[in-house]
Amino acid sequence: MRGWIAIFVLCTLCGCQALHVNDILTEAERQLSDAPDSALVTLQSVKRHALLRPKVRARYGLLYTAALDKNFVDVASDSLIRYSASYYDAHGTAEERMRSYYYLGRTCENAKNYQQALLYYLDAAQYTESVEDNYLKGLLYSRLGQMYEKYYNYEKAYKYAEQSYHFYKEAKLLKHQIYQLYKAGELLGCMERHSESIETLRRTIYLADSCNYTQINLLCYKSLLQAYEKSNNFIVGYNLLIKMENEFSDNAIYKFLSICGTGAHLYAQVGNKKRAENLLEQGWKLAKNRVDSVYMRYYHTRYLQANRKYIESYKMYSKALFSHNAILFDNINNPVSAAESKYFKQKAIQYELRAKQQRGRYILMCVLIVLSVLSVSLYVYIKKRREIAHKNELIKQYLLSVQSLHSELAERDEKLKEVSSEIFGEAFKVINELCCTYFEYSDNPKQQSAILNHVKRIIGNISSKSYLVQLEEQINGCYDNILEKLKSEFPTLSENEYMLSCYLCAGFTTQAICMFLNCNSSAVYNRISRLRKKIKDSTSENKELFLKYL
Repeated sequence: MRGWIAIFVLCTLCGCQALHVNDILTEAERQLSDAPDSALVTLQSVKRHALLRPKVRARYGLLYTAALDKNFVDVASDSLIRYSASYYDAHGTAEERMRSYYYLGRTCENAKNYQQALLYYLDAAQYTESVEDNYLKGLLYSRLGQMYEKYYNYEKAYKYAEQSYHFYKEAKLLKHQIYQLYKAGELLGCMERHSESIETLRRTIYLADSCNYTQINLLCYKSLLQAYEKSNNFIVGYNLLIKMENEFSDNAIYKFLSICGTGAHLYAQVGNKKRAENLLEQGWKLAKNRVDSVYMRYYHTRYLQANRKYIESYKMYSKALFSHNAILFDNINNPVSAAESKYFKQKAIQYELRAKQQRGRYILMCVLIVLSVLSVSLYVYIKKRREIAHKNELIKQYLLSVQSLHSELAERDEKLKEVSSEIFGEAFKVINELCCTYFEYSDNPKQQSAILNHVKRIIGNISSKSYLVQLEEQINGCYDNILEKLKSEFPTLSENEYMLSCYLCAGFTTQAICMFLNCNSSAVYNRISRLRKKIKDSTSENKELFLKYL
């Protein structure tokens, strides 16, 4: 008994603890965008024993990794975020999967495992169409662009920079837009599309000035300076360099190797040899690796060409070309390119397998649909056959009723037979004709319209004036001149009211009268009501006779 109580208390405490941790994680998620440092402190306050539930642990790992990334804390260990990615891959939404793969890529990138980082970014990119968070999509495409730029695939880098810019624009994040626009301009310059690069960078500077985001201006000037120099706009480039030196300090400008090299060439073009040599010396001091050395040899070559030292320029260019080819060979055979190719091959195999499975499902679905349609058609056919058989049985019953009615009429007095036989005989003749016609066409639905046309002709005959005169004579003979009396005592009756009186005295149903008068049932009922009221309110001595048959 005590053991069960202990288990109950432990479960209760764990439930309360889980609720408390979820509140902390929700608060940290709220702080993440505006105060990432506070979010990190909040997450660090969570105790390890509170992360027993898989869902809580996965959410904590994702938020903690995001907080570290936003606070520029590079962590090489991916144990937390890897668990989150694994959990969300099986149980999460598209946004949770995309976010976990993105931060898994960031962790690998911080650990300089660029091959795996690219694969995780590509895994995250497959969920972009299902996710509405444009900021997250902008971040992802920004990182993809920088990964491809790192390995000199400028075309793909430019494509992702453009997409990142559009996502940031949708998210209405102006500074992020400006930075991606700057990256697009820089990459256009790397692809030797200098006129587009200059236009894009000028637009970036304009937008940066409009929102007082001047920190980006120096980077734009750096890329713009290179674009002018490479497109041989030396005077414009030199004027821009002077403008930069007036706006910024030398320490701010000449910490960039590219500005030192480009500036040396521009100063050599205007004849300031000493300034050019100083900048070249400063540039060589900033060179840290083979790539920097290739750039400096290229700038040095341009400097020597400007000073017309062509033999030395050729030697320097040969060294730059040799180093460049070595780097290019390494880049062609780099593991990132191989990993990307392998990744897309695996994805193609997965999609092909998925397509085969999907085709199998479609075939099965089509078979089920065909079987369902056949079953429904068979059911409808059997049901219709039964309905036809039921209607045939009803018709037989109606025929028996008609025969019974004939027998009853035969028992009436001779006078009534002589007077009413012409009226009711015609009616029974119509019924017999309709029944015969129905039997003739009951198995041929397409020709049943013939019945309708036949009925219309019969109704037209009954509605004719000649038939109405004959009907009036027979009614007067049968019911003590009732219509003659009605006409003499109510001379103001309209023609329609008098016709209605004839049909009512003859015993026609409301539906039949509707057909004779060519109106709906509500109109017939209203006319009957008005006619009876007119007779009832009158002082006619035959009032009761009229009301009896009308």
